[in-house]
Amino acid sequence: MHGLSIVRIGMIAWIPFLSAALGGLAGGALAGILIRLGVPTPPARKWCITLSALLMTAAIPAALTTSLALAVGLIATATFGYTSYTANTLPLPADVFPRNTVGSIWGLASMGSGLGGMLFSWLGGRVIDRYGYVPVFVAYGIMPLVALAIVLFLLGPLRPDPRFWQTAC
Repeated sequence: MHGLSIVRIGMIAWIPFLSAALGGLAGGALAGILIRLGVPTPPARKWCITLSALLMTAAIPAALTTSLALAVGLIATATFGYTSYTANTLPLPADVFPRNTVGSIWGLASMGSGLGGMLFSWLGGRVIDRYGYVPVFVAYGIMPLVALAIVLFLLGPLRPDPRFWQTAC
């Protein structure tokens, strides 16, 4: 798309990975700061998840720009958002479900994640072969908003189970 040599790719390909590493740290740190300021854990995570999902939408304009620097910056923003999102969604089951159910919940979530990864790898390859990268980047920019809607609206208020606090203390 941008006619890059392998050397040029090597010079810039690390940027989204560094951004991803920083996003994971920042997402966890932001949630921790909010919790220390007195925001209950589930709402603190929901705020961080919302911000992170919005950052991931940067994948959409990344596919549409002709500027290499802008594309790399937008992809780095999306990867930062992705790992920040992950840092806040991974602990949610332990935050809101009784201790004796967390393992089962994680088992189901991991199975769904593995199946989803296989499906989207297969489907993404087919779409790229037929239509190019733009539809895949647009889908990857929209999917976090769908996941956010599920977390915010379908899962309810995400209040910790009272039994969690009784067994944790």
